[in-house]
Amino acid sequence: MIDYRYETFIKVADLLNFTKAAQALNMTQPTVSQHIAYVEEQSGLKLFLYRKNKLSLTNDGKELYLLVKEMLAYREKGYEELQKLHERNYQIMISNTIQPSKAMEILDTKTELKNKIYTIKQTTACRFLEDIKKIPLDFLITDFPVDLPDFTTYEIETEKIIAICSKGFYRESFKRIQDMKTESLLLREPTSPLYQQIRTYLRTKGLTFSDFSEIDIVGETRLILQLLEHHRKISFLEESSLREYQVKAEDFLIFDFSASLPSIPIYFSTKKDSILI
Repeated sequence: MIDYRYETFIKVADLLNFTKAAQALNMTQPTVSQHIAYVEEQSGLKLFLYRKNKLSLTNDGKELYLLVKEMLAYREKGYEELQKLHERNYQIMISNTIQPSKAMEILDTKTELKNKIYTIKQTTACRFLEDIKKIPLDFLITDFPVDLPDFTTYEIETEKIIAICSKGFYRESFKRIQDMKTESLLLREPTSPLYQQIRTYLRTKGLTFSDFSEIDIVGETRLILQLLEHHRKISFLEESSLREYQVKAEDFLIFDFSASLPSIPIYFSTKKDSILI
């Protein structure tokens, strides 16, 4: 860090007048003189000469002037870069299978992004990798690992899967997941990790989707919840879905066996050359 008294030296060297330098720096002239004396003592150099009541730089003073100016310019450039970092609009891509409230919850835990500006974009799981190539991105939040050479990906948490239905449709006979196989299901699209997780889980119970009386594929969680309210159907959703759309707990019931359902890992990816790790 450059001592502030060297900045006084630069001002005096620019104006070649102690009085004018004091006025420009909003200091008293004795303070300016003290600063110059300090710089000369620290540098071991004679910086100024008086000739015929005119102030001029010595050769050593000229060399120190150029050196300090270069250091001040470097410092100013550093300040500008820090300001750009603060104002930069970071681009974040989120899979549409991640609830926005969950994404914001994750971002709030990233101290590197606090007080930063960022733009969130969402896209479908099937188009995710294609869209990544078109948009310059800084961070990704997904429920599937991203294998890209420019990104470092790590699992940060898991999102619980729950089985729900409307309160009026609930049956006491639903003690096991096998008891549901004659019912209708509402599921997310096949490209969703949630869809794949449920299919895999059903296989461990000796079931397939064909065992159910009807399967409806719905892209939006909001629509799934609306359909559940008015139809005799069952669905598997992420736990944050209920918080996301502020569904009242009394409107839906969660099956007792939901605790045995798998969880979906959530991944956070960052550009490898990013200063934010």
